[in-house]
Amino acid sequence: MSDTTTVSPLRQRMIEDMAARKLTPNTQRSHIYSCKRFAAWLKRSPDTATPDEVRGFQLHLIENAGTRACLELMGCQISGITQTRAPVGSKVLGLIRVERTRIGGGPGPNRVPMTVATQMYVGERWEIVFTRDGLNVQAYTSAPLRHETYHVEFPPDAFWVF
Repeated sequence: MSDTTTVSPLRQRMIEDMAARKLTPNTQRSHIYSCKRFAAWLKRSPDTATPDEVRGFQLHLIENAGTRACLELMGCQISGITQTRAPVGSKVLGLIRVERTRIGGGPGPNRVPMTVATQMYVGERWEIVFTRDGLNVQAYTSAPLRHETYHVEFPPDAFWVF
C-alpha cells in the first residue's frame, strides 16, 4: 500500500511560487510556518482572508510581541524582537528582511562570521549569499565582494524571533 499526501491548492501554489523565486529551503519553511500560524489564528484557509483579517492578525502579532530575545547562533549572541511568546529554551525561528542584513567591519554585537557562497549583480546592487554550517543568508551591497569570510550583521530592531 502506498502512502500519498494530498497538498492543498494554496500550498501547491505557494511551493511553486517560492521555487520560481529560488528561495532557500529555510526561507520556504519560514513562509509555510508563518502561513500555518495565520491559518491557526484565522481558523480557516488563509486564501479566504479579507484585508481586515490580515490587518487583525498583524495587530495580534504586535500585541503579543515586542520583548527582546537573545539567541545563540553558531556560537554568536544575536538579539532580536519577539513576535510571539515562547518559553526559555524552546526552539524558535529567526527572520530578517534581506534589505536589513548588513556586512559588519569585524566581530561585534549581532554579527556572525559567514563566507561568501555566491553573488550576482541584480540591477543597481549586488545580491550576496553568505553561508555557514548549512545556513544561508542574503545581503545587498553596492559592489562585489571577495570570496572570503565577513561578519554578517543582524540589526536587533529588524531581527524577528518567532
